[in-house]
Amino acid sequence: MDNTSEIINDWYELMQDNHVAVQPKAATLLKQILDRYVIEDKQRNVWDEFMTIKAGEFDAWYRSLTSHQQTELNVRRSKAREEYHPTGFYNGNNRKDLLKG
Repeated sequence: MDNTSEIINDWYELMQDNHVAVQPKAATLLKQILDRYVIEDKQRNVWDEFMTIKAGEFDAWYRSLTSHQQTELNVRRSKAREEYHPTGFYNGNNRKDLLKG
């Protein structure tokens, strides 16, 4: 995928939405500059999003993830759970029950 062309198209759309215009030569120069660089898509940090998502938004957010991202999140959650308490969550009697608040 040619990220440079995608960036230029996004730039044109944004300028059109804001009623801004440039001479065609400016776009040509910008494309020449961008072609010098390797531009990659930004990786989505699912864990950081998970740590800041509100409870009411969680279901919709989780459904927006790809299956790979869901698996990555679930693995990370399991590791965090193990680090917090390797034997699980227990009540005061060392019984593995639902903790009541």
